[in-house]
Amino acid sequence: MNLLKDDYIDAGGIKLHYYRSGGDKQTIILAHGFSDNGACWASMLPVLTANYDVIAYDARAHGSSVAPQVDYNSHDQAEDLLGLIDVLGLHKPILMGHSMGGQTVGWATVKRPEMAAALIFEDSGISGPIQESTDDEARLRREGMLSWIASLQTIVPLPS
Repeated sequence: MNLLKDDYIDAGGIKLHYYRSGGDKQTIILAHGFSDNGACWASMLPVLTANYDVIAYDARAHGSSVAPQVDYNSHDQAEDLLGLIDVLGLHKPILMGHSMGGQTVGWATVKRPEMAAALIFEDSGISGPIQESTDDEARLRREGMLSWIASLQTIVPLPS
């Protein structure tokens, strides 16, 4: 990521880490998938930075961004993305999201349809409205997700 500078912002109480190329060009924000972080876009940077001010950020609980102690969902992640746009004072950035990042981009656009110049989705979808669930259902979903994450770590160990 040597083409980008990295920094942090406070997006509504969540400390988000991001990389940015800068320059007086159209801004494109890259939102990564569930098992990635902002650095996953590194191979695209030589092409993108030639024409865009590239921002690749770490979603909450990913990379160097803060992992909140409370549960959160795709709507919270959308608010984080909107906070990033607001704090950095961006006007109509292009938003690109892969997988989970696409869902984040989608929900951010549902919340503020006028804020993006264009949307790019890679291998993603947007789920329907989040339904109320019991504490037991939420606990079982969380345990299942944590088990899946642990299985990923046995394939490719994560740094501690």
